[in-house]
Amino acid sequence: MIQITERDKKFLLRVNETGACNTKMLFECYPRRYAKDRIEKMGIEKIVNRKHGLIMIGVEGKNYLESIGVVPKIIDTLSLLTQRRLARVLELKYLLPKMKIETSANYKKENNLNRGMQFVAAATTKNNINYLIYDIPKVITTETKTQILKELKNKKDIINNAIIFTRNKDFVQILSTNNVYISELLIMSPSVICISLLNAMGEGSFDSRAIGAAYPELLENKIFNKKQNNYIVGNNSYINLVLNNISAINLLRSLDLFAIQNNALSNQVYNIVCLDEQQLFLADTIEKLNLKKLNIKYKI
Repeated sequence: MIQITERDKKFLLRVNETGACNTKMLFECYPRRYAKDRIEKMGIEKIVNRKHGLIMIGVEGKNYLESIGVVPKIIDTLSLLTQRRLARVLELKYLLPKMKIETSANYKKENNLNRGMQFVAAATTKNNINYLIYDIPKVITTETKTQILKELKNKKDIINNAIIFTRNKDFVQILSTNNVYISELLIMSPSVICISLLNAMGEGSFDSRAIGAAYPELLENKIFNKKQNNYIVGNNSYINLVLNNISAINLLRSLDLFAIQNNALSNQVYNIVCLDEQQLFLADTIEKLNLKKLNIKYKI
C-alpha cells in the first residue's frame, strides 16, 4: 500500500467535509502534473473511490481516517444527484470563504423546507443574510426548469434571497422579464470576477461600498443601515446592480407601472450602479421592460 503523505491527508480531510469532491478540488491540493497519477494510485489502493466524475472516501481511506480519530463520511449509498450536490457544496466552501456554506439538506431540515427544492446549497454572509444557491446548466430539462421557476415565483414566501450561477442566457432572459417575488435574486456567471464580488458581499455592507464608490458623498448617509434594493435620498434613488439583482429590475417595472396607472409625474432619478462590462447588458434588459415614466441613469 502507498504511504499516505501530508498532502494526501489534507486532501482526504477536505473530501471528508462533505463526503465527495470533483476534480477541481483535486487540483487545489495537488500540482496538476502530479494530481492525475496520484489519484489513480489512491484509487487502485481503495483509498478513494472514483465514479461519475466524483471522488469519495474508499475503504482504505475510511480506515485511515478512523486511525487518526476522524469519523469518515461515506456516501456511496446516496443518490448520484445527492453526491454531486455534496461535491458542489465542498467546491463552494472553498470558492466562497467569506460566507458560511451549508448543504441544501441541512438547510431544508433546519428551516422546514420541502426536500424536493432544487437549490444546491445555502450561504450566509457575515451580517447574517442567507442566500439559497442554484446551479442552472446551459442545457436544462423542461421539468427541472419548470420546477426551479416555480420555486423562484416564491408564492409561499419561503425564499428571501437567492444566488443563481448560470451561463444559460435564455433562463436569464426568462427571469429578467417575469415577476419574481424574492427580496434579492442575484444572477451570476461562475467567473472569477463574479466569485470575487460574492466574497466581497459575504464580508457585509456591500451596498454601501458599491454605491459609495460611485457616490462618495453617500458614505456617511444612514440610508445603508437597513439593506434594501432602492436607497432614496431626496429626488435620487440609488440601486446596486453590480451583482445583477433581478429583484431590483422587477422593482423598476413595478414603480413604472404604478406611475402609469396613477398618471404620476416625478422628478425622481433612478441611479443604477454597475460595472463597466455590465452596462450594455443591463441597459438592454431594462430597455426591454419598455419603461414609460422612470428616469434611469447609469453610474459605473
